[in-house]
This record gives sequence, structure tokens and C-alpha cells, in this order.
Amino acid sequence: LEFNLRMVQVYDLKKNDNPCVGTGRYAAEHWIHSHPSNMPCDLSSDDYTWNYNGVPTNDFEIKLEPAPRFEMKKYEKPTVGCRPIQGTMIKPRLKEYESLYPNETVPESWWGWKFFNVLYNNKTMKES
Repeated sequence: LEFNLRMVQVYDLKKNDNPCVGTGRYAAEHWIHSHPSNMPCDLSSDDYTWNYNGVPTNDFEIKLEPAPRFEMKKYEKPTVGCRPIQGTMIKPRLKEYESLYPNETVPESWWGWKFFNVLYNNKTMKES
């Protein structure tokens, strides 16, 4: 899959399967939401974010909300083995878009501007 090869190059990964940035067996799951014009949504009203731990049961309350609905910290999963740069910083995400979609521009309405800039404005993480 060309998507997977580009992702491995963008993140300079040594191993192929990485759930934190969507490579290897996780590539298809990441690809579906990888275009900068994607407007993600969330249906779950509980505190589930990602990974396979704590997936809501099939009788959860459905509430359509724009995603991401939590602050960055809630999505960080150190036990999964994610390095801080993987999925939590804006520059690698923009580099990913540039590599995957070289003729596209990230729109002003992109969800990431607000999500990542909150982090920078609070100076809780250094830029990469």
C-alpha cells in the first residue's frame, strides 16, 4: 500500500506496525481519516478515545459531536508505546498531509488548527 510506505517515511519508523501514526496493519484505519478536508465526528458520549481498551458496548448513548471532543492529554496513550511526537504535534501531521496530498492545501476549517494550537498557546509542548 503506497499510503503505508509514505507514512513510514514521514515518521522515519524502524518498524512497520504503529497504531500511533497509522502504519502497517493500522494503515487502513488511519487512511480513511487522513485527508486534511476530513471533518471527524464522534458518536459516543462516554470517555472512550481510541485503541481497543474500553470500547463502548453496543447499547451506548449516541450523541453526534464534532471530534476531537477532548483535550490532547486525553488521547495520549503512553502504555501503547507512542512517542510524544506521534500524533500529538502539528508539524508531523502537516508533513504527513504534504507527503500524502502534495497538491492540496489544509483548509482554514481543519479541526487540527484549534486542537493543536491550544497546546502551543499553553506552551505545554515544544514544537518539533
